[in-house]
Amino acid sequence: MLNKELRDEAEALVKKVVVGRNTVPLGNVTLKQADTRVPLSLWREAAVINLATGTPVRVSHLRGTMSDYGFQLQSTLNTTVDVCAVFFFF
Repeated sequence: MLNKELRDEAEALVKKVVVGRNTVPLGNVTLKQADTRVPLSLWREAAVINLATGTPVRVSHLRGTMSDYGFQLQSTLNTTVDVCAVFFFF
């Protein structure tokens, strides 16, 4: 049941926006490392990847822009999102 709830929450975070004549998915997430946070807009295929809060990821091929809200990143047609393996050592 928890997986379904997470999936429903993730789907609710992805909006559908009109670009030209097409409707494309747009997901907004925040990348965080230490005290640094950077907003990231994931477009099209990159927006439909299931991610949970706290999941370590590697994202490539992004475009950085300045806006009225500060620096932010956007995916491109070549963006890849890879979930990183997490190992616990005791």
